Amino acid sequence: MEKLIGTLGNGFYQLDRFRENYLSLWLQTSEKRFIIFIVLSLVPIALITAVFADFSFLLAGTSFKIFLFFIYLILAFSLLVITAGFYRGKSIKKLKSNGFHFKKLNLTKIDYTGLQINEDEISDFQRLILGRKVSKKINFKLNALSKKSASYRDLFTMFHIISIKGINSFDKEKKDLFFQMLQESLVMNENPVNPATLESSFSTWRNEIESDKSKKSILRLKELIGTE
Repeated sequence: MEKLIGTLGNGFYQLDRFRENYLSLWLQTSEKRFIIFIVLSLVPIALITAVFADFSFLLAGTSFKIFLFFIYLILAFSLLVITAGFYRGKSIKKLKSNGFHFKKLNLTKIDYTGLQINEDEISDFQRLILGRKVSKKINFKLNALSKKSASYRDLFTMFHIISIKGINSFDKEKKDLFFQMLQESLVMNENPVNPATLESSFSTWRNEIESDKSKKSILRLKELIGTE
């Protein structure tokens, strides 16, 4: 039973990954209770149906009613297993998610060379922008035109572009989760992401988002990401 649900769950998860262009956990307590409730509800319904329903036009006799009862239970059990597998798939997806949902991008239009993403980092970069956890931290090397070190501003601009509502309106809680995701997913030119630098750079970036310099940076990164 557990193995079957796990297989179905992984299948649903892989199907969802395919749908997102990339072509085990038990259920949560509330979901288990829901399934138990369904089971307890289906059994008496099956008994009542088998005992009182008139199927004489098909076949008379107690044996047919017993047969019908077991068919009903098999179908109900199959439905429950499929439902459990579906929720297992959602649990797996949630576990592998980085907590953010981004715009759907055409992965083939992204200029990975322009973004200075190494070939062996492309798959993790794709995971990142699809909202999933990376298997290995990405070395973000993209720099502003006037600097040699990796640019936090370019990093923020990139995520601002691919975020559904942008990142400039993040409240403190959402911003903290965003910073945590960056620290878990990236290094800056082989150096760990600095929490203090994140805070100060984000504040400066947000205050200058409407400046001509920021607008030029947005256009440049849109071309690299393939949204222009």
